[in-house]
Amino acid sequence: MDIIKRKRQKPGDILELKIENFGYIYFKIIDILKFKPESSYPFLIRIYKKIYIKPIIKIEDLERDLLIHPISISGYNGLMKALPLRILYNEEEILDEEKILPDMKDGSPIHAFGYNAEKYEQWKVYKELGDTKKTYYTSNYEKIKHLEWVGGMNITCIPFRIKLELLKLEGKDIKEEYGLNDWLEELIYKMAFNLPIYSQLDPETRDYAYR
Repeated sequence: MDIIKRKRQKPGDILELKIENFGYIYFKIIDILKFKPESSYPFLIRIYKKIYIKPIIKIEDLERDLLIHPISISGYNGLMKALPLRILYNEEEILDEEKILPDMKDGSPIHAFGYNAEKYEQWKVYKELGDTKKTYYTSNYEKIKHLEWVGGMNITCIPFRIKLELLKLEGKDIKEEYGLNDWLEELIYKMAFNLPIYSQLDPETRDYAYR
């Protein structure tokens, strides 16, 4: 596999990120506007679950099971400067499973109780990554508790979110293992720690509110 020496990412890139104390993990950038031109969000990333002790040398060795649900990101233009990334490969084709735009949730009134799910009595389901151009509908907690909270993720939070989920898979709490270093980590922790483990949910239904 030829090494890509570009200094700037582009859609279709599969990026390698070294996670301290864990290893190497990979994610792919998807251009949403290629298949959903009316979307409010231009990009999402699909973070793959498997952690590698050494960088992979063949794209065929990459396992594509997801760690968390596809997420939109903010700060896309500064991605390569913000994180220690290597461009592994580029895939122009967008597969059907890569076009999934998950439902997202929010409590009502919006943010009245922060991210303390137990305090909300009404829930809103936002379609297609919480697209602001889409209408929402109300639901109950049992049908939406597995969904991510509405909103994009700042690119600087990607490593923390990955470590949080990897530790959850081991039955560990990142707050106890490493502590929380700033308000952004505290925010992501409140949003994600109590979510069910995404990779253990039914792949057929995990991206959408249950009916």
